[in-house]
Amino acid sequence: MNLAELDRALRSLRLSGMADLLGARLRHAQAEQLRPLDLIAMRINDEFQRRQDRPLERPRV
Repeated sequence: MNLAELDRALRSLRLSGMADLLGARLRHAQAEQLRPLDLIAMRINDEFQRRQDRPLERPRV
């Protein structure tokens, strides 16, 4: 699976928090030689944070 396919898959799974930072996180992981588990944990945290922040982004009606 290439980067574009992975991005589409994440978005179709409604994991836009992971998709939005995918490239940046992969570059960071390579530069820092992160363990796969650390990269996965970082990606899950990105999604968790996105969902935590989402109610703050929506305008109230």
